[in-house]
Amino acid sequence: MGNDLITGVMTRLRDTFGEDTTVYFDEVKQELNEPCFFVRTLEVSQELVVRNRYRRVYHLDIEYHPEDRQQTAREIADVANAMLMAMEYIHIGENLTRGTNIRYEVQDNVLHFFVDYDFFVFKVLEEEEYMETLTQTQYVKG
Repeated sequence: MGNDLITGVMTRLRDTFGEDTTVYFDEVKQELNEPCFFVRTLEVSQELVVRNRYRRVYHLDIEYHPEDRQQTAREIADVANAMLMAMEYIHIGENLTRGTNIRYEVQDNVLHFFVDYDFFVFKVLEEEEYMETLTQTQYVKG
């Protein structure tokens, strides 16, 4: 499910900013192609709701690194405003999922866009073995 989420985020970013948009998920050590996005999973939480149904929340940080680090305020503001609307809904597999706690901040001329995606997952339970036969005797008081 986590891979489907990352794929959904990357697809939404490319739909919003163009197919040529560079989006990284894994750490890049060398040759960073700016402007680009980094998708980072900050935290994942899961809680049991009922029997085999769990609520899972992914907390993401989507970083935007502009091409020119000197004059970035306007570019970062434009990207942040576009992301506020674009990242509200993404497709995770076949399902449309809504982002919550959407906010952003700028640190060292890098945009940090935070969003949470929560959804339900189901644990596959092992099939329990049933009794083969049951004999019940009942009497009626008369």
